Order: sequence, then C-alpha cells, then structure tokens
Amino acid sequence: MDAVSLDGKVAVVTGAGAGLGRAEALALAAAGADVVVNDLPGGPGGGVVDEIEALGGKAVLVEGDVSERATADALTLAALDRGGLDIVVNNAGLLRDKMLFSMSDDDWDLVLKVHLRGHFLLSRNASAHWRTESKAKGGPVYARVVNTASEAFLVGSAGQANYAAAKAGIVALTLATARGLERYGVRANAICPRARTAMTAEVFGEAPDDGLDPLSPEQVAPLVVYLASPAAQTVSGQVFVVHGGMVALLAAPAVERRFDADRWTPATLADQVGGYFAERDPMLSFAANDILKLGSGGAVTLSLLSHVGRLPDQGILIDGQWRPAADGASWTHTHPATGEAIGSFPVATESDVDKAVHAARTAFDDGPWPRSRAGQRVKLLHRYADLLRANADDLRRLQALDNGVPLSFAGIYATSVEAAADVFEHHAGWIDKVGGETLPPYQGGDHLAMTFREPIGVVAAILPWNAPFLLYAQKVAPALAAGCTVVLKPSEFATFTVLRMVELLVEAGLPHGVLNVVTGPGNPTGEALVTHPLVDKVSFTGSRAVGRHIIEASAGTLKRVSLELGGKSPTLVFPDAPDVGLAAMTTMGTVTMGLSGQACVAHTRALVHRDVYDDFLNAAQLLAGMITYGDPFDPAVLSAPLINAKQLDRVLGYIERGKDSGARLVAGGSRVDGALADGNFVQPTIFADVDNTAELAQEEIFGPVLAVVPFGDEDEAIRLANATRYGLGAGVYTTDNRRAFRVARALRAGTVGINGFQVEPHLPFGGFKQSGLGREGGRSAFEAYTELKTVLMPLTDELM
Repeated sequence: MDAVSLDGKVAVVTGAGAGLGRAEALALAAAGADVVVNDLPGGPGGGVVDEIEALGGKAVLVEGDVSERATADALTLAALDRGGLDIVVNNAGLLRDKMLFSMSDDDWDLVLKVHLRGHFLLSRNASAHWRTESKAKGGPVYARVVNTASEAFLVGSAGQANYAAAKAGIVALTLATARGLERYGVRANAICPRARTAMTAEVFGEAPDDGLDPLSPEQVAPLVVYLASPAAQTVSGQVFVVHGGMVALLAAPAVERRFDADRWTPATLADQVGGYFAERDPMLSFAANDILKLGSGGAVTLSLLSHVGRLPDQGILIDGQWRPAADGASWTHTHPATGEAIGSFPVATESDVDKAVHAARTAFDDGPWPRSRAGQRVKLLHRYADLLRANADDLRRLQALDNGVPLSFAGIYATSVEAAADVFEHHAGWIDKVGGETLPPYQGGDHLAMTFREPIGVVAAILPWNAPFLLYAQKVAPALAAGCTVVLKPSEFATFTVLRMVELLVEAGLPHGVLNVVTGPGNPTGEALVTHPLVDKVSFTGSRAVGRHIIEASAGTLKRVSLELGGKSPTLVFPDAPDVGLAAMTTMGTVTMGLSGQACVAHTRALVHRDVYDDFLNAAQLLAGMITYGDPFDPAVLSAPLINAKQLDRVLGYIERGKDSGARLVAGGSRVDGALADGNFVQPTIFADVDNTAELAQEEIFGPVLAVVPFGDEDEAIRLANATRYGLGAGVYTTDNRRAFRVARALRAGTVGINGFQVEPHLPFGGFKQSGLGREGGRSAFEAYTELKTVLMPLTDELM
C-alpha cells in the first residue's frame, strides 16, 4: 500500500490510550492528521499525545467514556475547534484484565455498551455536522468513518452472543452510514474479524492469513490510515479482515465488497441485529430503528433514546393481561423531531376491542369496583397520584419521545405530571361527597322521593397526543372515581407515555378489567371502540371532524358523549392593558412555546386595539425570535416539532395560502432548516392585518401561526371575537375591571382568562358551539360519568 497524506485533516480516535487505538493515533499523526485522542480518565492517553508531539505531530487529549453523551459532544467540539471533523475512528475493546470465559453478565453489558453506544453517539454528531456542511457548500465534503472492534478470541462463553451482537451492530451501522451519507461525501468502512472479502487484497496486496494468530495493532493501523485517506474515495460499506478470530455470527453473510441492496437492505440488517439488544441496553435496543433511519438517508439520532430507561413493551391490556394484537399487526412510532423510529406497539383489531369492551362490561356488571366502598376508591386514587409524582421524571422523558414536547415545557403546570396527579386527587375528593337528594312527596301518599347518582357504565376514553398527562387524567380520574369501567385508547402518536401511566395504575392495585387499553390508530381501533354496542359513554378529545363522526356513530345506541374539540381562541388586547408587551408575549407563547400551537385552547387570534397594535406586533416578534427548537431533552429547547409529516404539510399549506390572502407576514413563514431539516419544525409565524373572515382567522391551523386582527372599540372586539364556529377559550387584557367583566360575559367561550389564562383541576373546561359537548374538570366532570336515578319508596299502604 502506497503512503498516503492526511495533511490538514482532523481525526478523532476513541479508545486511543493503548493497543490498536494508540497505534492508529500514531499512524494518523504520522500521515499528517491533527489527532483528537480519547481515553478514559486516568488512562495512558496523555502519553500518546506526548509521543505524537515528540514526533512533530499535533494532538490533544479529551478524557471520558465515549459511551456517555457528554464525552461524545466534547470530542466533536474539540475537533471543530481545531478546524474540522474530517475523520472518525471508533474503537472498542474487551476488558483486558479478564479472560473471556470468566466475564460476568455485567462485564458483558459493559462490552456491549463500549462497542456500540460510543459508536452511535459519535457517529450521530459527525453525521449531523457533515450533512449541514454539505448543504452549506452545495456539494460533497471530505469525511471518513472507520469502525473497529478488538480481537474476539476463539473461546466460548455465555456472553459470546453479546460480543457477536456487538460486531453485527458495528457492521450494520457501517453499512447504514455508507448508504445514508454517501451523497454527502461520507465514506464509512469497518474492520471486523473473519469478514474475508476481495477488498482485503486491494489494500494489503494479498489476503492475510486466516489462522489463529492475529495481526498486531501496528499491522492494522496502516489499513485504518488508508480507509481515512483520499485513496479510499471509492471504498464505502466495506468490512475488512484484520485478523483471525471469532466471527460476528449474524454479520458474516452481510460483508460483500459493497452490500447488495437487494439482499442486505437496512431493514434486513435491522431485523438481524435488533433483537440482541433488547435486554442489554435500553438505548441500544433501538439500534435496529436507527439503522432503518440512517439507511433511508437520515442521521443517527440515538441521543433521544439515551435519556429513557426503557419504553413500555406492552400494548393491549385486557382483563389485567397484556397481549399482542390478534393478527400480530403493529404500529411504529416515528419521532417528529428527527424522523427516528422510536418503537412499536400493537394495533388492536375489532376482535381485540370486542374483548376489551367485554372485559370492562363484566367488571362493571359483576366486579367489585362499581360496588366498592367510597373509602377504597379514595385510597387507591390517592395511592396512584403518589405513584405519578414519584415517576414524574420518567414520564416527562417518555412524553418527549412520544410527541417531542421539550422537558423545559413539561414542568408548566397545566401540561405537567403534577397536574395529572392533582386531577386524580381532586376527583378522589368527590367520591364521598357527591350524592343524590331526598325530596318531599309532591302528591299522593306518604313516601320518600330520592335521587341517586350511579356510575354510567363502560366508558370509551379516546385521547389525543398533545397533552397526554392532563387529558388522560381528565378522562380516567372522574370515570374511575364515579365507579365506571374504562376502555382506553391513547393516540398512536403518544402511546408510550399513556402505557407507562397505566402500568402505574395497575401497580396501584386497580382490579382486573376496570381499565383496559387498546392501542392503534382511529381505523380500525378507534372506530371499533366508538361503535361497540356495549359501550355506554364515549369521551373524546380531538378534531371537530372526528367529533361529528362520533356523534353519528353513537346514535344507534344513544351513547352518552363528551367531546372536547377544537378552538380558534381570541385574545382581546385593549389600550389600557397592564402590559401590552407581556400580553403579546403571553399570546405568542401559547402559539409557539411547548406545543408549537398544537393545543386546542391556544390563543391563535389576537384582536388588538389600533392604538397599541404596533407595540403588540413588536413584542410578539421579539418572542418569536427567542423560540428554540431541537432535541427535546436539551434544556435550552423551548418548543416541539409538529407531530407528523401530514400536519407539517397542512400547516405549511395554511401559511402559503395566508401569504396569498393579502395578510402581512411579519415573522416566520417557513420550515426550520439546517441541522433540523429532518424534523417537522415550522418557524413561529405571525400574520398582521388579517381579515377576520379569512381562513387564517377562522380555521384551526394547529401550528405556530398567529393571526393578528385590528379593532377600534369594545363592541367591534366582541363582535370579531364571537364571529367563529368555535368557542373554547379567550383572553382579555385590560385594567378596567368593569370592562373585563362585561367582555368576559359577552364572549361565547367556555373559559375566559383576564390578564392571563390557566387550566386547573377543579374548574370545568370545555367549549361553546362547535368546540365540544360537556365539560372536563371539577364537579361537572364527575357528574358526567354518572346517571341520575329516581327512587320512590312508600312509607304506608296508601297509594302514592
């Protein structure tokens, strides 16, 4: 192999303190690269830097475990500070102080983590940088990835499968990287044992001996330098032989010169690799999904999954037993911020729904819950509220994985786990307080006239994806408190959060069959549930179109129906508002922060008096410029992506039509690009001078779009505010208490906030007009899960 030059290139080498990593770092520096050396704290990495500098080379040490995100980030930044990130060499090794056959399960867990987690994290960072750099320069970049692993001895042990799985994962990651990033100029290759290919001869001149004697690190290092050099321009997706040893069992067939797109797609590789990781590392259990994502052209984004201990692996709960779908079908949830496939859950069939409803029916007709003492229900719901609070951190992380709502927003009370726990405690308080009446006889004989509140029966509770904590609690808590049984269907876009909350409810001791869960989309799962003849009540939060359908579907059996639907809520800002700038930021905040306007009660219409119109717009634009997007686990991120590609296209369509409508675009108006181009992010968008009859002011866009409408006096403001088919919420900003009261009473909206807005557990929440039927929260919600019964009891023989 001819000498190659890496002058001007910056290389990151992990595990570079000794062995192969040390040899690679020295060889890369000798070829002219500036090397960022990684080693564990207290390791010999500093000595490697000294060696390189003594030979006239350039190097810097970054200590830390690369399987930790902070270290991967530090390595990336160190390379960029030195001028670029051109070469990534990922190394992994065994625990050299232990023989293979004597390693424990914990030792093998560590090996698996070192082999793959670090590879994923550093590859994720590099991939994002290279794609951004390529788009900025309008063409390919110089980028090389070399993934390596240590020798694998020919000694069997129970943990050998873990090691083989790690090697298979390295192969899969390499092939996916090669395919997904090739168009940006990236070349990715791997070194793995006994993966004999013709390419070996091209590099070494002849294939190395396949005997038991491994090549030395000094013999392998030149191959790494070759793969990192311009000479390897045409080499990508290759797995090279470096020495004899234990083969990566699953990977062996997939090591062609370049992988065969028909035989070895990312899907087939993901299928081979994924199952090995499920019980070892929660982050790596989703390696298969990232292989799929990377293979389709995206970047490795496992940083999201690294924040979660585990995803619930259940789906359908019937009579206390978790089970798969009857036909084995499943739904794979894609994260809206990255396009990453997060995990899968069953799609409940009509048969599954029927079993769940029958279980709820049996539990209601024959089970103990509807007939339980008030004290029993009170204690269980309080116990459950405590469990919710104790698991709040995990639940917030699951929500971030489900719908992308950042952790920075998950502590806001109305959308927090704390609020959900408070809802359960609030309704537990009604259990022993809400009853009927005893009335005097109106005519006839001496008798008692009594009324009783009894549980309504089997409830179908259908949840949206945007606020799973609160909306789950607002349906399940009053239903259970009243003594009903429930069949719950979470949104397919926020299932894992709800499954975990259900797990905790089971842990709290809820009897079997009282709460059943069916997962899946509206069709077939939701449709089978709302049309089932044994369901007594449907409680639904979602779109107006689906709400209308539920009313039609429930007509056959006259089901009770509670609907919390959409809104186009106005904010009315008068000249004497306490702080016009704060009113503008608060209004814009409901449209952009946290949910990116994907909330039914977001104040997406701002009706602003002409005297303070410009001040309002300036402050709203200021807040729009402060909104940050990205990793929902990053505390600096303030807002979420749109939930899916369909919603993204819908919102962008409204924006484009708004531009053509005559309204004035003063902020935003397009997708967020650059490093976030793979996510469903839309810039905070403000349209001024909007006609109140225009689509921008009338349709629920469900995205970060604010329509600002001017008005001249109080009467006009009220008329404009009420000129909508919706009536969910509203805000009024004024220091005149009489005006505040006057306007609040005149507005046709279910909740009106004066100089602020809040949703609280003890207050009824719902809408006028087409914003829904019924209320959630407070005593009215509890009563909505009961039927009122009248009983007449004679006290004499005289006829009543």
